[in-house]
Amino acid sequence: MHKRLKILINNIKEVFSLKLLDKLSKKTKFVRRRSKITAETFLAFNTFLSEDICSKSLSTLSARLAAQYNLEISPQALNERFNEYSVQFMREVFNNMMLSQNKILSHPHRKLNFSRILVNDSTSYGLPSKFYNEFKGSGGSSSKAAIKIQLQYDLLSGSFLCCDTYNGTASDGKYVEVMDKYTEAGDLRLADLGYYKLDYLKQIDAKGAFFISKLKSTTVIYKKNPNPPKKLKGRNIKIN
Repeated sequence: MHKRLKILINNIKEVFSLKLLDKLSKKTKFVRRRSKITAETFLAFNTFLSEDICSKSLSTLSARLAAQYNLEISPQALNERFNEYSVQFMREVFNNMMLSQNKILSHPHRKLNFSRILVNDSTSYGLPSKFYNEFKGSGGSSSKAAIKIQLQYDLLSGSFLCCDTYNGTASDGKYVEVMDKYTEAGDLRLADLGYYKLDYLKQIDAKGAFFISKLKSTTVIYKKNPNPPKKLKGRNIKIN
């Protein structure tokens, strides 16, 4: 077996046992019978050895499998392995990686006043136009198809709360409903102005959590007067 492949497989084994990968592959129906491409090989090939997998032809990828994995498979057979089940399998692997990271990195921070520091941000990029039905883009001079990824991250533990995908046209402001579900007492929320909604900030406060946010230029700040002056016939009445 290729020396580099052995190293990568060992790295995978440190996080995922072959038993777990087999369980995930069967759960997602990626593996339903004996196949030349195992769950372990498919994961390593897509994750570590094929950074240009989206731009190379199936013939090139088949040749790469033969050279690096000593695995003979036709371009057509390889193409058939990239389906809804393989997508679900890779998603399950990613989700399990996040859960494993939560357990490994999580540790108490006694000197801080916050139980978690939650950072939320998004990124978006264009996709080939054939993905328009799944992920709509802005069109025009921009791509017809685009994807937006929303990520919630705990700065203290280094763990991911969730990672969601939407149309490229989706507004960040609509994602605050999801963010609110993950907010707990003692949290500190950090997000840019794309997520700025006064009602959402009030909900954070009501849960006993905290936030740091910039202010929109149209926002007016008032200092509440506990003893406001009262008026009678247009004149202020002084209250002692």
